[in-house]
Amino acid sequence: MRKYKICVYGIAKNEEKFISRFMDSVQDADWVVVGDTGSMDQTVELLRSRGALVYDVSLNPFRFDQARNAVLDKIPQEADICISVDMDEVLSPGWREALENVWTPDCTQGLFLYNWSFAPDGTPEIQYWYQKIHARHAYRWLYPVHEVLDYVGEAPEKIIKVPHFILNHYPDPQKSRSFYLDLLQLAVKEAPTPRNLHYLGREYMYAQRYAESITVLQQYLNHPAALWDEERSASMRFIARDFQAQENLLQAIVWFKKAIQETPWLREPYVELALLYYHWQHFAPALFYCEKALEIPSKSFDYINESNAWDATPYDIAAISCHHLHLKEKALFYSEKALEKAPWDERLQKNHQIYLREKNQPTQ
Repeated sequence: MRKYKICVYGIAKNEEKFISRFMDSVQDADWVVVGDTGSMDQTVELLRSRGALVYDVSLNPFRFDQARNAVLDKIPQEADICISVDMDEVLSPGWREALENVWTPDCTQGLFLYNWSFAPDGTPEIQYWYQKIHARHAYRWLYPVHEVLDYVGEAPEKIIKVPHFILNHYPDPQKSRSFYLDLLQLAVKEAPTPRNLHYLGREYMYAQRYAESITVLQQYLNHPAALWDEERSASMRFIARDFQAQENLLQAIVWFKKAIQETPWLREPYVELALLYYHWQHFAPALFYCEKALEIPSKSFDYINESNAWDATPYDIAAISCHHLHLKEKALFYSEKALEKAPWDERLQKNHQIYLREKNQPTQ
């Protein structure tokens, strides 16, 4: 017998290619409720044909929090647990049992593992804890974009982790995020919180507006409530990237080192600094920071990790650096490790053959 009444809900716009996969993954829910924000394809018809309750939540101007709250208002009042899932996301089999095994009536929110991206062989790359499971009457969505759940309940908030509950993300590479910048500017205007400043600074970096990115990210770092070390470290890395893009090598090094000092347990800043040195053909420090990165055995799931810190990249850069430093045995060792991570990569295969030939050449 099922312990709780569970509703999966989300928003959609022109998602027809994802509907069958999405509905297959959420079929164990008691209800699936979707707000359509203006589809021009078969999204609505396909969802309804699979049993979803679909409502029109077109908004002008559009913002994610209001759209999600409009759908939340349509969820049956008797629901116990709500799970927000987008059309390009897939719940792993067994999700309902995993949730019901740990949820208790006093729980308000559940954290779960989110696989944001995957390597070509299907192994997860970017992973982190996510917060989209919540009690029916305890939360509202907040902020125009990169929206978060805001607790509005009366009882004490109780947040739990849900082991074995996994949500996988398979995004549409054609979908534009150009409107994110305007929404983030609005978010900071409405609420200049550390989180909103961090995301706006990152978005300026993506838009190649490097000076503005640096300014906003420094505002974030100076905010008295900006206390999350891993988010601070990421902001420092983004500032370093901004300087690197402007070919200001010295300032980029300074900021990558600040990121390392902030979170010495994370691979990401070590790998990015190694890549900077490699780009400028400074192979000894590139090797040093790769090896420091590789001393860190496991990811943190608290902040968004970077795929190049956990794929073949640090081994590859270490191998190339060893090659230029005439460290033949080490070059071959790191090349083998890189190939273990990406055996399909033809460049890694060719490099490995070069290292093998060099190792077998007699010393002059």
